[in-house]
Order: sequence, then structure tokens, then C-alpha cells
Amino acid sequence: MKKTALLFAAVLAITAADAVSITTSAAETSGYEVGYQSGPAHAEEGHTADRTGEGREAGEDRIERIDLDLADEVAQFGGYPRTEEEAPGPDYASDAVSDRIAATLCDTISSMGEGADLAKYRLSFDAVRRVVIDLINDHPEFFNLVGVSADVRSGDGRVAALHFSYAADASDRTAQYEEEVEKILSGMDDSWTDEAKLLYLHDYLVTNCRYDLSYQRHSAFDAIVGHLSVCHGYALAYMDLARRAGIPACLVCSRDCNHAWNLVELDGRKYYVDCTWDDPLNNSSGGKEYHHYRMYCNHTHFLCSGSMMEERGHSGSDWNCDGENINGRYDDRKYDRAPWKVTSSPAAILPDGRILYISSGRSFGGYSAFLYDFESDSLKEFEGDYEKLSCPAAADGNVYVNDRYSIYRLNISDGRWTLIYTLSAKEQKRGKIYGIEGEGTCIRYDLGSGNLERNFVWSGSIEVGDIEEESDASDVAGEDSLPEEEDRVPESVENLTAVNVADGVKLKWDESEDVDGYLVARNTGSGYKIIADLSETVYRDDTATKNGKKYLYRVRAYRMADGRARKSEASSVARIYRLPKVKISKAANKTGNKLVITWKKNSKCSGYQVEYSADKDFEKGKTINIRSASTISKKISSLKKNGTYYVRVRAYKKVNGHKYYGPWSTYKKGIKIRK
Repeated sequence: MKKTALLFAAVLAITAADAVSITTSAAETSGYEVGYQSGPAHAEEGHTADRTGEGREAGEDRIERIDLDLADEVAQFGGYPRTEEEAPGPDYASDAVSDRIAATLCDTISSMGEGADLAKYRLSFDAVRRVVIDLINDHPEFFNLVGVSADVRSGDGRVAALHFSYAADASDRTAQYEEEVEKILSGMDDSWTDEAKLLYLHDYLVTNCRYDLSYQRHSAFDAIVGHLSVCHGYALAYMDLARRAGIPACLVCSRDCNHAWNLVELDGRKYYVDCTWDDPLNNSSGGKEYHHYRMYCNHTHFLCSGSMMEERGHSGSDWNCDGENINGRYDDRKYDRAPWKVTSSPAAILPDGRILYISSGRSFGGYSAFLYDFESDSLKEFEGDYEKLSCPAAADGNVYVNDRYSIYRLNISDGRWTLIYTLSAKEQKRGKIYGIEGEGTCIRYDLGSGNLERNFVWSGSIEVGDIEEESDASDVAGEDSLPEEEDRVPESVENLTAVNVADGVKLKWDESEDVDGYLVARNTGSGYKIIADLSETVYRDDTATKNGKKYLYRVRAYRMADGRARKSEASSVARIYRLPKVKISKAANKTGNKLVITWKKNSKCSGYQVEYSADKDFEKGKTINIRSASTISKKISSLKKNGTYYVRVRAYKKVNGHKYYGPWSTYKKGIKIRK
């Protein structure tokens, strides 16, 4: 859903002060003599204060205090800056003059000074206003600035001075902001690649800031300290954080799109980042808007080309960045199809800058964990399934993932999973784990239940630094881990296997103790669906018959108590590619003690296995591998004359180094070698 911010149409809240006479002689050539009050004084929006001093002599020009209307073009007030060709007003300052003025104003605002003397520049009101707008948009840390007014000479309209007003609690707000920024930046390592740093900052904002449906909060302070903002705040905060991390970044705004996002630079090339649109929002059928769970974090709009941004809904022809229209200017597509862009949870970043993320499995089915290295552009997959992998986290130099009720440590060297924590029975009654976060040597976990706007609470944190490498559930279960008998959940089903048979796929698994049955679920690409409820430990899926199709299975054990089923965690996933029985066309003895076998082609397989044996049970059979689906015959030599041989064939499909076999063909009757 596109997120938009209403323009900040209300008048800036400015305190009006008594008018003070400030006069100057038109004959003075060194500039205006400007008198400052003890504090900022501002007229109401759109109002000019007529300031006439006592004893005003002929020839003296009147100074009028005019408020700068910033709401329409300053991002932190909800506005959208205009490009230079769109900006109204003549007599703009040169770049050199603008830079000098900006430097002066930057020092003044940073120290929360009351005003600045600009008389010597003799610039028009519109020219000064443009400099001020560009300056504020380029400095997200100026969130305390709430109003700017100008002393304008009535005779020629030149600006003599600027006055600034700030939030009443500006010092406290600045301290809060800097503390939060320091906390965020401390989570990065200087050795990380710039991509990893940008990803970390992106995921932090997406998971720690919510979109403001009241459309009233627009600043970096709102996003970082208040954790609530519209697109302006997300973009201003990301720009400030990226720059502090040493990465060039700027603000991109579009009136046509009614939206703000960012442009960042990596190795001299520029890419777009939109944290706002990667922070999911959802509408319910009743029209009420709900926020998704905060740990949902898309990466669709992270490091994108201009073309991809347009494809994803960034419309308009007025993409403004630093006063220029940049439509179509930056279209590097290096990261558009990066594998980590498909994940919908924050990535865990290792101390060496590699990232662990969760996504749909490529080799193993279900959901898997992937380790990606930006420097080498290498990807490694760890086996997982829908139940085991939800959200990754880094803590104490290790990486962790969670399923519904447990947290695991992943050894990225050998792919081994170690159970480190299981929810107590009391916690399981409150809900399941929807996400985890690493903080120092702790893992914090989030409990909740229901859909969309869930009632999430931080249930607790666990110290992971002292946990032994080998653990089991009984050692690491939470408080009150032994549930009452009626609430006891069966152990997970073990050793689930799937093999192709003549009429489908045959599943087998180990028998579980004290259970009433098993639920078999199958996934053919659109999620798991229960296809059988049975008490046996063998199941034949006679509907899995599509040649070459991948089928994923998992099984849950259950026991009945008080009319309710207590179900175990899902078993590990058993995967199989369906291959039907090969049909042998011909098997015959050829001159030279040879046997030639021919079979029907299966275009969906990778190759075939041919097995021959002197006994019909193939106990001492010899196997020949055929590495092409197009090869449909094989000549077998060096057979014993007058011997009888039996042959059979099966197809196989090779995926990521693993072979999935079809059922053996029905062997022909023994073939006598007579010649």
C-alpha cells in the first residue's frame, strides 16, 4: 500500500513578540545596522510587522519582520522542495554566496543562535528563503527549528537579518536524539562493507519506526526518538544515519508521488532506498488500518535502480534531490535482483559483515537460512522449513533463528543447529515466538498471537554467551517447562522419508510414543495443506503423480485431551521430485556375450540408472549411471555365456548435488546369453 503524508497545512506555531523599532539610514554603504532583541521575535504566518521607531528621520527605510513560509517546501514540516526551475522568485544567490550564507546559518542553527546578519549580501527575500529551505532539507538534525523570520528593508526588499525560533525543550530533544543515534551506530562495525552498513540502518528503521497514520510527524527526531513518522521522517533519519556512517546520502522528494525516500552512493554509483515502503502496512476488510508486526521487514525498495523504483510505484516526473530533477539519472541495476531482497524479516549481520537472512528455500524447500557475503557475492543455504525459521538475530558473535516455541544457534561452518531455549508451558499459552533480536550477549524474543495487529510484548531475554555448544530441550526450557499432563505436547516426528513408488510417493517415519495419530501435510508451491489424518506410520500419496514436480512433506504427531488435539512441532521436511516408473521397451542378447536394453524416454529427469544381476532379487547387482535424459539404450558387455541375467531401469533427477530416484522398472524375465 502506498504511504502518503498530508501536507503540513497548518500555520507554524510561532510566538508573537512586541514590535521593536529597527531603523537604518539609506546612506549607509557598509550594510544595515541590525538591532537584535534578547530573544527571537516572530509575527504570525503571512503577517508583516510594521516597525517604526520614535524620531524616525526622512530618508530612513522601514524594516519589516516577515515570517518565512516553510511548510510547503521543508520536509520536516511535511513539505516537498521544488527543483530550481520550479522554484518561484527572481534574484537567486550564486552558488558561492549561497554556500557562504549556508555555512553561517548552519553554525547559528547548530548552536541554536537567535539570528544572523545578512545585510552585506543584499539579497532578496525569495533568494534568502531558497537558501534557508535548501539548508534545512539538507540537515535532518535541525529538527528543533520551528520558525524563521526575516528583517526586510521596505525600500528595496533586501534582507537585513534572519531570526530563528526553536522548540521549547530543544536541548533535551537534541540530547535524546544524539543518544539514540549513538546507540544505533554502535551496532555497526567499521570493517563492514557499505552495503552491510546501509542494510543494517535500513532494517533498524523499518523495525523500530511505525508509519504515522495521523500524518503529523515528519522529522528525523520523530522517526528515531519517537519511533513514529511519515515518509519524510524515515527519509530524513536514514539520510542522517547513512552520512554519519560515512556513506553519501540525500533526500529525494516528489510532489507527483506525494512521497519522500533516499538516494545513496556506493563506489561512485547511486541507488535508491525507501525505508517507508519496506515497512509493511495493511488494511483490514472493515476499513480500519492495522500495522503489521514490527519485525516484518521487506527489502523490495533497498538499493534499487530508478527503473525498478518506477516499476514498484514511484511515479511522477519530479524526483527532487538537492534542488535538481533526477528522473532517469541513476539506473544502475546491480542490486535489483540480489538474492537477499526477497526476505521479509530483518537480516542478522555477522561481525565480519556477512549477513544471514531467511527466505524461501532453493534446495531444501520450505524456508531456509542463507548466508551472503557482499564482498565475494557468494551465497550459502542452510536447510530449514516453514516451522524452524522465522527471524534471524546476531548476538555474542553468533547467529540465531526461531521457530514457534524455540530458539536455535546456527553454526555457519558446518550447518549444525543447537537448541538453546524452549518456551515454558506458561509462555506457550500466551502465544508463540514471532521474532527475536540480538543485543550484546542477549537474545530477546517477542510473543504474540492472532493476526495483523497482534498484542506483542517482550516476554523476556536470555543470555546466550554462556550456553554450552551441545544442549537439549530439557536443559534449556523456560520456567515451568514441564506442562501438566493434559497440556503435554508430543515429541516431533523423526526420520520422515519420501520415495517414489509406482503409483505415487510413499512416506515413512518413526513411531512416536503415546500419540493418537499423525497429520500429514504436503506443499506443492502454495504452502502446506493437510492431506491425511491416520494412525499408521506409513502413508502412500497416490495423488503425487505429476512427472518432474517437487513435493514437500512434513508430519505432526498429536494426542487428544479434553476433546482437543495437542500437536507436536512439524517434522523435518521430506522432499521428492516425482518420477514415474520407467518402461523397458526391449532387452535382448547380442553377439559377443552382450545384452542391449532400451527404454522409454523421460524428458523431466536428469538421467537413468541401469542395474543388471544374475539373480532376480538383485542382491549382487551392478549399476550403470546414464547422465543424459536423451540416452535411452545401453549395451552391457562381458557377460557369461549361457548365464541368465535380469535387468531394470529407473530415472533420477539431480538437484543441487542430490539425486532423487524414481521407482525401478518391472524387470524382464531372465535373459539367456546364448551367443
